[in-house]
Amino acid sequence: MAKLPSVEINPQFITFTDVTMESNKYTCVRETMPQNSIVIIDMSVPNQRRLCTYESKLPNPCFER
Repeated sequence: MAKLPSVEINPQFITFTDVTMESNKYTCVRETMPQNSIVIIDMSVPNQRRLCTYESKLPNPCFER
């Protein structure tokens, strides 16, 4: 697995609430500073990061109670 700080992920966002591993292919990290964004890392090319900014979240009905 790629070391997240090596792809410019701030260590404060390397937590169970901010990091999601989608099988062995992708790792997603939620960053809230300097702006709200999702970083998607393709584990087959771990030195590249795809950045997506967002303004709000979409609720997942499985977790809404």
